[in-house]
Amino acid sequence: MAGEALPRRQQRRSAASREAIVLAAAQAFAEHGYTHASIARIVGSMELTEGAIYHHFKNKAELAVAVLEALYERWERARQEVTAEAEARDLDGLATIHLLNLTTARLYQKDVIVQASARLRHEREIIPAEFPTPYVGWFPFLDHHLRRAQDAGLADPDLDRAAAIRIILGSLMGIQDVSRRTSNYADLAGRIEEWWHLMLLGFSARS
Repeated sequence: MAGEALPRRQQRRSAASREAIVLAAAQAFAEHGYTHASIARIVGSMELTEGAIYHHFKNKAELAVAVLEALYERWERARQEVTAEAEARDLDGLATIHLLNLTTARLYQKDVIVQASARLRHEREIIPAEFPTPYVGWFPFLDHHLRRAQDAGLADPDLDRAAAIRIILGSLMGIQDVSRRTSNYADLAGRIEEWWHLMLLGFSARS
């Protein structure tokens, strides 16, 4: 039994070490960008050696990809939490989408993985790695709740949901980028409220 427990403990320590490295890398990427976030800088913020980093990652580009993968895990968890809260509060489709919008804003304001990923996406051309496919889980979530809004008479039945989703995602990314550059995300929630008010006018069912 003890012999079986030891590998499990080692696996847990290895997973914890990898997670700590990804968080340290995200902090460095968020503060300094990909180019200036050296492995030495990342190591300097941790009680680990460069060897420990290279045990998990071949190079800095792999670290950047790991940060983005952690981002997509956060988005999935956020969608699940929003779904549970919306069901508990009996929110309609449009209100559920807006709850996700505001949850997204809070993550941009406080979560270093989300902040680092935003910066990495802007530096994609200089990062020698293939990024994970973005927005995979967003399309079915948004489509489902836009369809709910149409069925409830809250959105125009002729609304092109695919086009609406493209606009929602594009707008969200643009709003967070402007907010990052102008206020370090301090005004992001307010910007999203303004934008969503205008979006609702476009979605509204025609009388």
